[in-house]
Amino acid sequence: MMLLNKRCGATVRAGSARPALACHINRATKRVFKPVCFRENDKPVSKGVEKAVEKNVAKVTRTMTGFLSDPATQSKAYWTLGSAGVATAAAALLLPGYFAGLMFGAATDPVVNSIARAAGATLIASATVKYTLKEAALRGQLYMDTFQRLNLGLALQASTCLVVLAQAISLRNPLLAAFMGTLCGASLLLSSRIYTLNKAGPPLPSPKKTLSAAISVLMPRNGPATLYSLLTITFAGMAAMCLGASPGRPLVTYEGLSGPMTVFLHRVTGAGMLLQTLVAYSLKDGADREKLGATTFRWLNLGLAGSLLAMVCHMTIDWQSGVLVHGPKTIGMMAAQIAAFMWTSYMYVAGESRPKQQSPAVPVPASS
Repeated sequence: MMLLNKRCGATVRAGSARPALACHINRATKRVFKPVCFRENDKPVSKGVEKAVEKNVAKVTRTMTGFLSDPATQSKAYWTLGSAGVATAAAALLLPGYFAGLMFGAATDPVVNSIARAAGATLIASATVKYTLKEAALRGQLYMDTFQRLNLGLALQASTCLVVLAQAISLRNPLLAAFMGTLCGASLLLSSRIYTLNKAGPPLPSPKKTLSAAISVLMPRNGPATLYSLLTITFAGMAAMCLGASPGRPLVTYEGLSGPMTVFLHRVTGAGMLLQTLVAYSLKDGADREKLGATTFRWLNLGLAGSLLAMVCHMTIDWQSGVLVHGPKTIGMMAAQIAAFMWTSYMYVAGESRPKQQSPAVPVPASS
């Protein structure tokens, strides 16, 4: 039995939950005329605009197909790389001498082992980011600004590590090149591919948008955002200091001069801190929008807290064993890391009591 919806010009089957809207086509102009109830959106559109829309739709359709375009495949890839990161972090933190000696193919000293622990600590935050992106892939949310920023951070970390590996001429151990090249290459491929799949416009962030984001760090909107801004600036400064390491320079918190192994590990640690900088900025952005109760931001807080806790533990052990220099610089770094750990862990716990943010629904094709 068919019923007529006079207001919308639609036909409704008896017992149907929604009308099948009737659209009419003008044979002369080929334009589609919608029912009356949609006329508020019917505005004259020029042919140029229509062609531009059709072109963009075709472009999106082409780019969202092909390699790594399936959400299930994306999720599995993030999970695999995240698990590899966890295993690498555990090896560097628990067995630094054995792991570093295996990678470098030579005996190591306590200073090298200590910096290897620091590099492993940054991998905890990296693995957490990958697990966060894994869940976002399943929910179809990788197009959102936060996840695009995290993918950009992973690409930045991986590309920096590959550059560091290429510069380490004196440490060309085949195992190091194969292991680090495979992990960083896969991470760079995955993150850059997902970033370009969901990026509208030029493949790289515009200078104007990058400058605006940098300025926004100095203009937080509330108290939590202010602390995350300080954390962002601190991570950026630490990353610059680690990446600026060079052979022959005095070590900051250790006795002696930098060698090839310490320079390599310092730069790898700096690459991890570049990612932590973008994670802290993402949390600052979430604080500005008062969305720290969302699952994504709670996971990011947990990742930073875990990374900072590992850093504090390894520095405490090295302080007790006499590897670290007992000076104001070391004390200041440890105090800053303890404060940052307490803040991020508190925000992770406090986020549980905040109202959860509803994730945007994934579009589902309507059944015929």
